[in-house]
Amino acid sequence: MKKLAIILSLVAFNLTAQVSTPKCSSYSENKKLGQVIFNTVNNYRKSLNESPFLWSEYWYESSLKWNNHLAKNAQWGHRNGPEWEEWTNSHELIVAVTIRNLDAIDESMYQYIADSCLQQWIHSPMHHAGIKAPIRTIKQTSCLQDLDGDGKMEPFFVALCKYAGVSVNVNRYTHYTIIQCVMHLGY
Repeated sequence: MKKLAIILSLVAFNLTAQVSTPKCSSYSENKKLGQVIFNTVNNYRKSLNESPFLWSEYWYESSLKWNNHLAKNAQWGHRNGPEWEEWTNSHELIVAVTIRNLDAIDESMYQYIADSCLQQWIHSPMHHAGIKAPIRTIKQTSCLQDLDGDGKMEPFFVALCKYAGVSVNVNRYTHYTIIQCVMHLGY
């Protein structure tokens, strides 16, 4: 019998400041799971008739740097500060999936975790805009979207990205594990 996995939706944050989180006892990167999430996002884009993102070590390193910063400092939120100025023309997606009562995350769970990440991003208008953004030769454009479901179309900015990198940290706590995913996209 598979152990229970509970999804904790944390994608509603659209903040530039970080919030404190409990300190994890340890964290480690899982690059293979990051690749599964990257492929899942691209499969979703394909279903929208959009070109896939191209893997970028540059954006992967950027996402890994921020993911490690969050885990090390017990924080949650989007990157900010002078050390991130070189990455201003990018889009960032962050999500977490909480797994309860598991000693190990094995490959049989990877697709479930990837689907959970994608579903959380899809249900957040700002995150979904980054995933479905058409690949173009310009960096940003203004467009209209019903952001709060009231039927009124409002302008917002979407980074039109071609390249992406995904990092995944497995953050371990006493009674649960958080799979923390950071995806950086850029042109």
